[in-house]
Amino acid sequence: FLVEYSYTKNPVKIGEKTYLTITVKDKETGNPISNAFVTLDVEPPTAFSVDSSIDGAAVAAAGIPSSPEVQNDKTTQTMYTDNSGHATFTLQIGPKSDVDNYDTQLEVKKDSYQSSFQQTDLRVV
Repeated sequence: FLVEYSYTKNPVKIGEKTYLTITVKDKETGNPISNAFVTLDVEPPTAFSVDSSIDGAAVAAAGIPSSPEVQNDKTTQTMYTDNSGHATFTLQIGPKSDVDNYDTQLEVKKDSYQSSFQQTDLRVV
Protein backbone atom coordinates (compact mmCIF):
# COMPACT_ATOMS: atom_id res chain seq x y z
CA PHE A 1 0.00 0.00 0.00
CA LEU A 2 0.89 3.61 -0.47
CA VAL A 3 -1.03 5.53 2.20
CA GLU A 4 -1.33 9.31 2.13
CA TYR A 5 -3.23 11.35 4.70
CA SER A 6 -4.04 14.97 5.41
CA TYR A 7 -5.98 16.96 8.00
CA THR A 8 -8.16 19.93 7.11
CA LYS A 9 -6.88 21.52 10.35
CA ASN A 10 -3.83 20.54 12.40
CA PRO A 11 -3.44 21.98 14.95
CA VAL A 12 -7.12 22.12 15.88
CA LYS A 13 -8.75 24.05 18.73
CA ILE A 14 -10.86 22.54 21.52
CA GLY A 15 -14.49 22.39 20.44
CA GLU A 16 -13.60 22.42 16.73
CA LYS A 17 -13.74 19.67 14.17
CA THR A 18 -11.14 18.47 11.69
CA TYR A 19 -11.35 15.97 8.87
CA LEU A 20 -8.68 13.36 8.22
CA THR A 21 -8.65 12.18 4.61
CA ILE A 22 -6.83 8.95 3.79
CA THR A 23 -5.88 7.95 0.24
CA VAL A 24 -4.86 4.34 -0.39
CA LYS A 25 -3.04 3.39 -3.59
CA ASP A 26 -1.24 0.35 -4.94
CA LYS A 27 2.47 0.86 -4.25
CA GLU A 28 3.50 -0.60 -7.64
CA THR A 29 0.92 0.92 -10.00
CA GLY A 30 -0.24 4.02 -8.10
CA ASN A 31 -3.86 3.01 -8.79
CA PRO A 32 -6.44 3.77 -6.07
CA ILE A 33 -7.51 0.80 -3.94
CA SER A 34 -11.23 0.63 -3.19
CA ASN A 35 -12.80 -1.29 -0.30
CA ALA A 36 -9.64 -1.23 1.80
CA PHE A 37 -10.54 -1.44 5.50
CA VAL A 38 -9.15 1.58 7.38
CA THR A 39 -8.97 1.73 11.19
CA LEU A 40 -8.24 5.03 12.92
CA ASP A 41 -7.21 5.01 16.61
CA VAL A 42 -6.82 8.28 18.49
CA GLU A 43 -5.24 8.14 21.94
CA PRO A 44 -5.33 11.19 24.20
CA PRO A 45 -1.97 12.17 25.74
CA THR A 46 -3.15 11.15 29.23
CA ALA A 47 -3.20 7.50 28.10
CA PHE A 48 0.60 7.57 28.21
CA SER A 49 1.02 9.11 31.67
CA VAL A 50 2.81 6.92 34.20
CA ASP A 51 1.07 6.37 37.50
CA SER A 52 3.20 5.01 40.34
CA SER A 53 0.28 3.39 42.16
CA ILE A 54 -0.62 -0.20 41.29
CA ASP A 55 -4.35 0.55 41.11
CA GLY A 56 -3.88 3.55 38.82
CA ALA A 57 -1.59 1.57 36.52
CA ALA A 58 -4.10 -1.29 36.33
CA VAL A 59 -6.93 1.11 35.56
CA ALA A 60 -4.84 2.85 32.88
CA ALA A 61 -3.82 -0.50 31.38
CA ALA A 62 -7.46 -1.56 31.18
CA GLY A 63 -8.33 1.69 29.41
CA ILE A 64 -10.87 2.59 32.08
CA PRO A 65 -11.11 6.26 33.03
CA SER A 66 -9.88 6.65 36.60
CA SER A 67 -12.40 9.42 37.30
CA PRO A 68 -15.45 10.77 35.44
CA GLU A 69 -13.54 13.91 34.36
CA VAL A 70 -10.63 12.00 32.81
CA GLN A 71 -11.19 10.45 29.41
CA ASN A 72 -8.00 8.54 28.68
CA ASP A 73 -9.37 5.74 26.56
CA LYS A 74 -8.71 5.66 22.85
CA THR A 75 -11.31 6.41 20.22
CA THR A 76 -11.60 4.08 17.24
CA GLN A 77 -13.33 4.67 13.91
CA THR A 78 -13.43 2.34 10.91
CA MET A 79 -14.52 2.64 7.29
CA TYR A 80 -13.83 1.33 3.81
CA THR A 81 -12.20 3.35 1.04
CA ASP A 82 -14.41 4.43 -1.87
CA ASN A 83 -13.75 3.83 -5.59
CA SER A 84 -11.17 6.65 -5.56
CA GLY A 85 -9.27 5.00 -2.69
CA HIS A 86 -10.42 7.71 -0.23
CA ALA A 87 -11.77 7.50 3.30
CA THR A 88 -12.58 10.62 5.33
CA PHE A 89 -12.87 10.58 9.12
CA THR A 90 -14.48 13.36 11.16
CA LEU A 91 -12.66 14.19 14.40
CA GLN A 92 -14.65 16.35 16.80
CA ILE A 93 -12.51 17.75 19.62
CA GLY A 94 -14.69 17.70 22.72
CA PRO A 95 -14.90 20.60 25.18
CA LYS A 96 -13.06 18.62 27.91
CA SER A 97 -10.15 17.60 25.67
CA ASP A 98 -6.61 18.31 26.79
CA VAL A 99 -4.31 20.70 24.94
CA ASP A 100 -1.53 18.41 23.70
CA ASN A 101 -0.46 16.06 20.90
CA TYR A 102 -2.76 13.10 20.34
CA ASP A 103 -1.26 9.87 19.02
CA THR A 104 -3.15 8.95 15.86
CA GLN A 105 -2.63 5.53 14.28
CA LEU A 106 -3.96 4.29 10.96
CA GLU A 107 -4.14 0.68 9.89
CA VAL A 108 -5.10 -0.30 6.35
CA LYS A 109 -6.02 -3.88 5.40
CA LYS A 110 -7.20 -5.53 2.20
CA ASP A 111 -7.13 -9.12 0.93
CA SER A 112 -3.66 -10.14 -0.26
CA TYR A 113 -1.96 -6.83 0.63
CA GLN A 114 0.30 -6.61 3.64
CA SER A 115 -1.30 -4.45 6.35
CA SER A 116 0.00 -0.90 6.51
CA PHE A 117 0.44 1.13 9.69
CA GLN A 118 0.89 4.90 9.76
CA GLN A 119 1.34 7.13 12.78
CA THR A 120 0.72 10.85 12.96
CA ASP A 121 0.11 13.44 15.64
CA LEU A 122 -3.01 15.55 15.94
CA ARG A 123 -2.23 18.71 17.86
CA VAL A 124 -4.97 20.22 20.02
CA VAL A 125 -4.40 23.84 21.03
